[in-house]
Formats: sequence, C-alpha cells, structure tokens
Amino acid sequence: MTTISKTKVALSLDSRILELILLPTEKCNFRCSYCYEDFELGKMPEYVRNGIKNLIRHRADSIKILKLSWFGGEPLLASDVILDIANFAKDVAESNDFVVTGGLTTNGYLLTENTVKRLSQVNHRSYQITLDGDREEHNRTRLRADGRGTFDEIWNNLIRMAEIDESLDVTLRIHVSNSNQDSINRLLNRINDQLAYCGKFRIHFHRISNLGGDGGKSVTELPWSEYKRILNDLSSRTSVQASSEVVLSEEGEICYAAKPNSLLIRSDGRVGKCTVALSDPRNDVGVLAEDGTIQFSNERLRLWFEGFRSFDPDTLGCPLSTLPHLNEHANPFARPIELALVGEH
Repeated sequence: MTTISKTKVALSLDSRILELILLPTEKCNFRCSYCYEDFELGKMPEYVRNGIKNLIRHRADSIKILKLSWFGGEPLLASDVILDIANFAKDVAESNDFVVTGGLTTNGYLLTENTVKRLSQVNHRSYQITLDGDREEHNRTRLRADGRGTFDEIWNNLIRMAEIDESLDVTLRIHVSNSNQDSINRLLNRINDQLAYCGKFRIHFHRISNLGGDGGKSVTELPWSEYKRILNDLSSRTSVQASSEVVLSEEGEICYAAKPNSLLIRSDGRVGKCTVALSDPRNDVGVLAEDGTIQFSNERLRLWFEGFRSFDPDTLGCPLSTLPHLNEHANPFARPIELALVGEH
C-alpha cells in the first residue's frame, strides 16, 4: 500500500515555503503532435508582472524559500519576463534573508549558452527538457510551428550545457510510446556517450498519455504492465540516474497541484493549481491584482486540498483525477481572501 511520508506532508503545508509556477507566455514555437494546449494567451503584460513582484514583496518577511517554476507555452519566448521577475526576486531575497531558486520546463530549442548563463546569475539552474527518442522519431512528434524538425538544435544546446562551467540540474523527460523503444535505445547511447560524463543530467521516463485539448492527436497508450516491463529494460541501459512516474507513484508523491503552498499564475493573471488542466474551469481558483493581492474562490480552492483531509494517495498524487464538477453558474470570485492564509495549518 502506498503511503505518504510525514516529511512530504509537512513540506507541502509549510507556509514558509512558496512555489510560484509562472507562465510568462502561453504561446509556443512548437506544435507537438500530442499537445493539449491551445496557445491562445500571449506574453504576460506589465500589470501581471507587477502583481507577481508585489506578491513576492508582501510575502518576503514570512517565507524562507521561494521557488520560481516557469512553464508555458514555451517560457523562453518571453525570456525578458523571466529575467525581470527573477532579478527582482533575487534582490528581495537578499534584502529579506530568504532563499530563491528557479527552474524551467522548456522545449530546449531557445536554451542557448548565453541564456543559460544569464539564468544561472539569478539562481535558475534547474531544467526539464523533453525528448521523444533519437533524431528521426523526435522530429516526427516535436515539430516547430512551421513543421521543421527540432532535435538537432536541442541536442546542440544540451552539449553546450554539458560543457559550460555552470552547476546545472537537467532532467531529460523521455516520452515512451508503443512504437519508439528502439529510438529511445539509440538516444540513451547518445546520452551515455556525450552527456553522462558531466553529472548534470538525469532521465525521467514518462508514458505518452491522452491529456485532452483540441489540438493534440489521440495516442495509443501502452498498457501499464507492458510499460513497466519496457521501463526496466530502458533503465538498465542508461548510465545516468533514471526515474519514472511508476517509481514516483510507488514511493508516494504529492503533486504540486495538491500543495497549499504552490500556486500557478497564468500570463493573464488568473490563478490556478494545475498545468495540465489549463482549460478546465475548476482550475480557475483566483485572480491576481496588480497590488499583489489575490481574490480566491474558497469553494474551488479547497477542492484541490482534499487529499490532506482524506490522505488518499491517489488524490494527493493527482488531485485533478478526483476533482468533482462545480456549479458553473455561481460567482467564483465573490469573496477575497489573503494569500497568507494559504498554507497555514
């Protein structure tokens, strides 16, 4: 039976920790064949950036750790937004004696050596970059918006990351499907030969799933038992640390969306919990104002925290999977509450 450790529970409820998952733009330079996003929202405007800065300023004297996690779209299409907010957070952290760290979920296409160095200067050294196999397979599914392949540019950027004198933590998320195991084996050989030596890279295998959305094509998911068999074989072929959602599930993970001290802020200032459910109205739990205050819907917000009442591992591991439907005719933002309440216990 899966159990959640007391340490993980305590860290998830600790109001001295604040994780902000920020979408500086929801546009993307890729059109991956299975993507669930609609790319409707563009670059984060100045008033939302000001709201995030004021939110950080308001919380500065009550937190010890600030985690900035950048998502999209492709966040590096708005690298100026990232650097603006990250520089501000670094200055506030130094003045108020808390730690700020940052990381990006990026397709890696724009992750040049200069960009990596500039991000390192503001304590952003963690990356998750997706590959769908070696060159041929990857270029069938992870295409630029103009239809061209993307593998070569991404791989060259990874080589530069391995070579530069920066301390980095790079997770290569490798998508496993019912047809790409041979391609992944070739990719693992590349990783072993060209990236493993530097100690900056790790692998996270993940089964390609149907995540919804109008743009993504339906995929044939591997049966769970077959997927686990394939994982055992793939894991034995890599010389860097490897994990998967199977391992995390068996160890008992708490999803960021279930944590009271984690918030998603979209490029238009809407506040949510989950990066997978961007178009789901249940994910609209609040609105960020320019002064840094957030007006929340208590009804919607509390549903994402249900796992801490039941301690059901499935609900803590993926609150979206057990989220009930709501009355959409009610006004979701009738009562403002202070962000400082979120995470207190």
